[in-house]
Amino acid sequence: MSGLSTLEKMFTISDVVEEAPFQNLERSDCAVRAVTAVTGRPRATVYDHFIRNGRRPGRRSANGLAEKVTRQLGFTLEPWEVKARTIRTLERELPSKGAFLIEVRGHMLAVVDGETRDWSSGRRHRIMNVWRVAPI
Repeated sequence: MSGLSTLEKMFTISDVVEEAPFQNLERSDCAVRAVTAVTGRPRATVYDHFIRNGRRPGRRSANGLAEKVTRQLGFTLEPWEVKARTIRTLERELPSKGAFLIEVRGHMLAVVDGETRDWSSGRRHRIMNVWRVAPI
């Protein structure tokens, strides 16, 4: 036996330090999670940018804030035309490479390299906006 508990085997110190402030303490942070996924930046950095731009902890982000933060982090957002009307059909339509920020009513999610990074994968939420995200 190595003497480590099951919990210690599951996480490294850096994992715990990075995620501890956010686990189960934050609600309505879908925009923070989506921008983290499309930019690849640490969640703490993205969260800090949202807070500095007016997001209140525990409250949803204002319209346009995710796009503003993404640009501040050094990325461009290109509007992406899609025929799909729901997340379910969008997942089949997007290219298998690239990062996309998707806005649906009251929610935001990310698709990175063809993988939906959100609980809403396969759902029928109506799409409002899609942006392709790329480094400047």
